[in-house]
Amino acid sequence: MGLKGRDVLAGRTRVLVDGSNQRGLDSQPLPDEPYARSLRAVFLPSVQVVVVFDTDPPIGSATVRHVGGVTILHARAGGGDDAIVRRTADAPNQTLVVTNDTDLRGRVTLLGARAERNDWLRDRIERGRQRAPSVGRQLIRRPDVAPHEEANGAADRSWHPGRGATVKRGPSKKPPRRR
Repeated sequence: MGLKGRDVLAGRTRVLVDGSNQRGLDSQPLPDEPYARSLRAVFLPSVQVVVVFDTDPPIGSATVRHVGGVTILHARAGGGDDAIVRRTADAPNQTLVVTNDTDLRGRVTLLGARAERNDWLRDRIERGRQRAPSVGRQLIRRPDVAPHEEANGAADRSWHPGRGATVKRGPSKKPPRRR
């Protein structure tokens, strides 16, 4: 189980996700491709991400496909756990498996891999969304105050950027609209 302050990805170059074990807020399986794209955003490019589903691939798709830098593997009926164990056995010390399946967690940890629960991944995805930069909302700093002085409260609070054109002062001089 994930502990705060512990980097569970330290030394891991591969993340295997039990995709059939992932559920949305409405307890429905998550769609393959959008889910895969959301995973790529929360891992470094050097980390190989593989999502394994117990289902058949969509009609016209291969059992292994690459979507947005993530490998999706459809292991067909019930074979997802075995596919995860086989891939883990190739390099267990470099593998992190994400699943709530207790039996699967036991099998991969016996091989030497690390296993985390789905909550760990969900939290990571949520944190990744919160860290995304906002377009057009940059922090404006005083040019004459160093960032460490500003953090210590040394900045003059009366200073405002610009000429004050965006600061409303007094009542509006426009008459109200009549309907």
